Amino acid sequence: MEKTWQARAVTVRRLPTKMDEMGAQVFLRELGECLNGRRPALVLDCSSVRGLGRNGLWVMLCSLEEAMKRNGDVRLAAVSREMRAVLDDSGVGRLFKSFETSADAIASFQRPAGYGIGPVYAQSSPPAQAARNAA
Repeated sequence: MEKTWQARAVTVRRLPTKMDEMGAQVFLRELGECLNGRRPALVLDCSSVRGLGRNGLWVMLCSLEEAMKRNGDVRLAAVSREMRAVLDDSGVGRLFKSFETSADAIASFQRPAGYGIGPVYAQSSPPAQAARNAA
């Protein structure tokens, strides 16, 4: 049986360098269009972010919440070391998959899902027994 899947439309939006409360609301309003469909796929390009405050975190969490309501996802691209530290310290980092580039993040949406099944390895004997046999 041959596996086939349809390529998903992925939206890439660049987060602003800094975001105040008004800017966060405007950015979320703009994101609303791409988060309204079925199974939205959004990449937030973080390459220009220089300071991630509570407004930026709020935008990221709100966009993830809206995407998840519609069985979609939000992924991050080009996260700096400083931004990664803020995400990890706040506990938000574990909620997002991060990628080096936007292209990598887009490609991650195109891969078929494994449906929770990890890799399967065929082995004739358990690893401990194989090590004893080798000795």
